[in-house]
Amino acid sequence: MTGDAEISTTTLRHNPLNAVTATVERITYPDARTAVRKQLRTAVESTGPWAASTDPRHWNYWRRELEVYQDEELRKQLADAGLVLPAAEVEEYADGAVLLMEDIDGTPGTDFSSTNAVRR
Repeated sequence: MTGDAEISTTTLRHNPLNAVTATVERITYPDARTAVRKQLRTAVESTGPWAASTDPRHWNYWRRELEVYQDEELRKQLADAGLVLPAAEVEEYADGAVLLMEDIDGTPGTDFSSTNAVRR
């Protein structure tokens, strides 16, 4: 996914108040493939309900998504429960990270409920 030329980007819905999430975009490549790019910011000194944290126990721990997408055992456990994570590449930087994720069809989070979950 990385290294391919992009022909367009579209900003996707996300919470701009969340100190962790800088941007979420759908990118389109010349061959019509798409991917979702999410830029994450490291925790900085801030306050408020959407402040980021460096504490893994905090609900808004800034590295949580990075760790989830890189954890193969967790991926397997989620898949066994009917929740498949998209493939993802992770690039980390001093001030954050970028997730480049497979763009998959499915129920958007805004429409998801426990009745959407696959029962096994």
